[in-house]
Amino acid sequence: MQIGSVIHGFQILKETKVPEVDGVFYEMVHQKTKAKLGWLRTGDSNKTFSVTFKTIPKDSTGVFHILEHSVLQGSRNYPGKAPFVEMMKTSLNTFMNAMTFADKTVFPISSRNQKDFENLVNIYMDAVFFPKLHEEENIFLQEGWHYESQKEGQLPFFNGVVLNEMRGANSSVESLMDDYLAEAMFPDTCYGVVSGGNPDEIVNLTYEEFKRTHETFYHPSNAIIYLDGDIEIEGMLALLDEEYLSHFQARKIDFYIPFQKPTRGNRIERAYAVLKKTKKDGYLGMGYGIGMFSDVKKIMTARILADYLTDTNEAALTKAILSQDLAQDVGAQVVDGVYQPYVTFVLKNINEKESKNVEAFVTDTIKKVAEKGLDKEQLLAILDRLEFSAKERDYGGDPAGLTNNLFVLESWLYGGNPVARLEADKYFEEIREDIKSGKIDYYYRELFLDNTHYATVSLTSSDKLVKQQEKAEQNVLKTRFMELPKEAQKIIWKKQNRLKTWQEEPMTEEEYQKLPKLDISDVSEDPICVPGEVLSDGTHWHSVQSKGIRYLRLYIPIEEIKDAQIPYVSFMAGLFGSLPLKTMDRLTLKKHMQSTFGRFDTYLSVYDQDESDQKAKIYYVIECGYLKEKEKKALELLPKLLSETDFDQTELLMEILYQQQEYCHQAMIMNGQMLAMTRAKASNSEKGRIIELADGFSYCRWIDNTVKQMKKNPQQVIAELAFASKFVYRGLEEAIISVTADTEKEEVTQKVKSLLMCCKEKTNEKTSCPDAKKQTYPKKEKIEIPAPVSYAVSAINAKRFGVELDGRWAVAAKILSMDYLWNQVRVLGGAYGTGMSASIDGNLSFYSYSDPQPEHSLEVFKAAGQALREFANEEEDLTGLILGCIGDTEMLLTPYMEGKLADEWNLSGITFEIRKKRRAQMLATTNQDLLEIADQLERLAPELISVIVGP
Repeated sequence: MQIGSVIHGFQILKETKVPEVDGVFYEMVHQKTKAKLGWLRTGDSNKTFSVTFKTIPKDSTGVFHILEHSVLQGSRNYPGKAPFVEMMKTSLNTFMNAMTFADKTVFPISSRNQKDFENLVNIYMDAVFFPKLHEEENIFLQEGWHYESQKEGQLPFFNGVVLNEMRGANSSVESLMDDYLAEAMFPDTCYGVVSGGNPDEIVNLTYEEFKRTHETFYHPSNAIIYLDGDIEIEGMLALLDEEYLSHFQARKIDFYIPFQKPTRGNRIERAYAVLKKTKKDGYLGMGYGIGMFSDVKKIMTARILADYLTDTNEAALTKAILSQDLAQDVGAQVVDGVYQPYVTFVLKNINEKESKNVEAFVTDTIKKVAEKGLDKEQLLAILDRLEFSAKERDYGGDPAGLTNNLFVLESWLYGGNPVARLEADKYFEEIREDIKSGKIDYYYRELFLDNTHYATVSLTSSDKLVKQQEKAEQNVLKTRFMELPKEAQKIIWKKQNRLKTWQEEPMTEEEYQKLPKLDISDVSEDPICVPGEVLSDGTHWHSVQSKGIRYLRLYIPIEEIKDAQIPYVSFMAGLFGSLPLKTMDRLTLKKHMQSTFGRFDTYLSVYDQDESDQKAKIYYVIECGYLKEKEKKALELLPKLLSETDFDQTELLMEILYQQQEYCHQAMIMNGQMLAMTRAKASNSEKGRIIELADGFSYCRWIDNTVKQMKKNPQQVIAELAFASKFVYRGLEEAIISVTADTEKEEVTQKVKSLLMCCKEKTNEKTSCPDAKKQTYPKKEKIEIPAPVSYAVSAINAKRFGVELDGRWAVAAKILSMDYLWNQVRVLGGAYGTGMSASIDGNLSFYSYSDPQPEHSLEVFKAAGQALREFANEEEDLTGLILGCIGDTEMLLTPYMEGKLADEWNLSGITFEIRKKRRAQMLATTNQDLLEIADQLERLAPELISVIVGP
C-alpha cells in the first residue's frame, strides 16, 4: 500500500492514521473511471462495503428514492426479479440495505463471512451499474407508482411501494416539520425538496425521466466506494476493477450543490392532519444555519449549545417555554451530513394563533440567556456526556463500519477531508477550553443572535385534511384517467394486468442458479456465546473489553401488583432524573447526571415464569453506564435517585404527562405495527397483557385519562405514584445486580451491594393493591389514526394450543416473510413492509406497515399455512434459507448489548443448551418439517387475534 502505487487500476493517493478508530484510511482513485475508493483498514472482522452516488434532486418526485428500490430488482448477472430479496433470505449479512438522503444514495452491506461479503459486493455492484430497470417498466410501476383498479373502466387508485412508504412518512407531523424546515432554510438548493418524494408529486414521475436519471447519476465517475475492516484488499480491488468498473470510461461529472444565500427569516405556514382539533395543536420550527460541512468543531459546538437550551425540561429555553405554558415540549437537533449543516428547534403543541408571539418569545429568551451568561458547569456536563458516547461508539446494533462510512461521506462527498469527522474526538479538549475561557459565548451569539441564515415553519392542525387530500387525489384521478379516451384507459388496464402477471411469475431455475450461494459448512453448529457468570454473591457478571466503561443494571422484582398500578409504575420509570430530589433541585441534579452517566434509563421488563404463560415476573430495571473513574460519583448518586426523588411536583408532572401524550400519539402514527403487535399479543399471555398495559395502547389511553385527572385532582395522581413507588422499594433487597465491565469483579460488586443498603428503610414498607377488573381484549380491533395508510397485525401464542415454536419455525418464518408475505403484501399489495416472527416464548405474529390494503393483508396472514404447504411440496433445497435464518441470530453486539442480552437470556431461562438445540433444529429443518408446521398454522389460523391501526 505505497503512496502512488497502482493496484488493479486503483492508484493510492493518501494514507492517514486514524487513532480514534484504531485504523488507517487509504484514499484511492480508479484511474480509468475516476471512481473514488476509500478503505478504513481496522481489525474489525465484520467487513463493510458501500457504493454511494451524489444524487441531487430537482423536485419532490422521489426519483432517487424509487431508483434506490429499483436497481435491486434484477441486473445483468442476476436477472431474477429480486436478487436483493433472495440474498435477504440466504445471506449471513450483518447489515444489508440501501438509503436515500437529501443529496446522496448509499448502498451498504456488511458481513463477517468472507465468501458472503464477496457475494453481496457482486450483487450490489451489478445492481447499481447494470440494472434491469431500463428494459423492464414493471420495476418502476411496482416500486414507484401505478394505477390500480378492481375491474376495467373503474376509477383506479394510486399504488406503489415508495408511494405508500412516503404516505406513511407524511402522516407524521415531526417528519413533515423536518421537510418544511429544510424547504424554508434552503429554497434554492436540493435540500428544499423532498428527496424521498412527496406523494402528490411522486405520481408525476414518468418512466422516461426515471431511466434518464439513472443513466445520468449512476456512473463510476460519480461514485464513492467505501471499504471498512479486515479486508483482503488486493482481491477486492481486482473484483471491483475487472468485473465492473473496467466496463466504463471516465465521464465529466459536476453535480454541483449551490451555496444557499442567507434566508433572513423566511417563514412557511402549512397544515398537518389530526383526528380531533384541540386548542394547542400547533407546531413551531425554527432553523439556524451553522456554516459549512468542513467546520467539524463548530458543528460539535452547535450540538452542545442546542442541548444546553433544550435537552431536558430544566434547560434554559425549554424551562422558559414550559413555565409560560407556551408549548408542551421543545426538541432540538443538529442536521449535519449536508453541505450546509443547521440546527433546529421544534416547539410542540402551541396555540396556533400565537405562533408569531411564541417565536418572538423564543428569540427573546435566547437573548436573555446570552445576557445572563452561559452556565459553564452545565456546558461541561453536556460535553462529558458527548465524550462518553464518542468513546463508547455504540450505534444501536448497526455495524461500526456503516457509521464510519457515513462519517466519511459527511465531508468527502463535498470535496473535503474524508477523515475529518472520524477525527472529531480531538476537538473535545479545545471545546472544553472554549467553555472555561468563555469563548463559547461568542459561538452562541454568532449561531442564535447574529445569524442571518434562519427560517421559521408554523404548522396548524386540521381534522379535515385527510379527507381533503383524499378528495384532491380523487379529482386528480378523474382528471387524468376518466377524461382519457376509452382506448387509453384500456391500455392502462392492460398495463396493470401485465404488472400483476409479472409480479406473480416465480424466478426461473436458471435465474436462481445464477445467484451466489453459501454452504452449511460456512456456519458453526454453536450459537453465539456472550460472556456471563453468576458470582457467589449472586451478581451477574459479564467480562468484556469495554474501554474502561462500566454498565450497571439493577433488576428489581415487582410483586403482587394489580392492573391499575402497572401504568403508574411504567410512567414512574421516566421520572427518576426528571423530577428533583428532596435534597437537590432539578438543575443541579441534571448537571450531576450528565457529568456522571453516559447512559441512564429505567423501564419495566417482563418475563414468563411458567410453561402455561399464565404467570409472569415483572422487573423494574435501572441501568446506567459510566466511566471507571466516575464510579464513586455514580454510586453516590444512584441511591439518592432511588430514595429522594420528590413525586409531589404537580406542574412538573403535568409537563411530563403532556410530553408522553404527544409521544404516544406520534408513535401510533409512525410505529403503528408495534402498537398493533403489542395489542394483539395482550390476550395471548400474562406477559403480553402486562406489556400492553405498561407500554401499549392501554398505556396511551391511561396517559390521556391521567392528563384529565391531573387537571381535576392532581393530589390523587401523586398519591397513586407514591403508592406505585413502594413496589420498587419493596423489591430492592431482592434486586438482581448485573455488571458488564473489563475490571476485577469484587471491586465493583461490593460497592453496588452497599448502595442498595442506603435505601433499606424503604424495603420494609408493605403494599396492598385493591382488586381491579382485568383488561380484556377483542379478537378483532381497529385503532384509528389520521393517516392514509395502515398497519395490520395478526398474532397468537402457540403454546396455548400445544404448539412449540422450535427452531424449525424460525426457518418457516423466514420462508413466509421473504417469499409469500413479501410477494402478496408488499409486491402485490403495495405495503412498504411485512413479515412473520415465531419467537421462542411461543408468540407467533404476522405484520404489515405503511399498508394501503390492511384487510387484504389479514386474509393473507390467515392463508400462510396453505402457502407454506405449497412451498414444501415443491421440495426445494432449504440450505440457503436455513443459512439466512442462522444469520439472523448472529447479530453484532457491543459491550453494552452483550451484557443486556446475557441478562435477557438468564431471566428468560434461555440457556446455551436451549439455544444450541434450537440452532440444531434450524440446521436440520426439512420440507417434511415444513409440512407439519403448515398443518399447525392452518389449525391456529382461526384463533388469530387481529388488530389494524389506520384511517
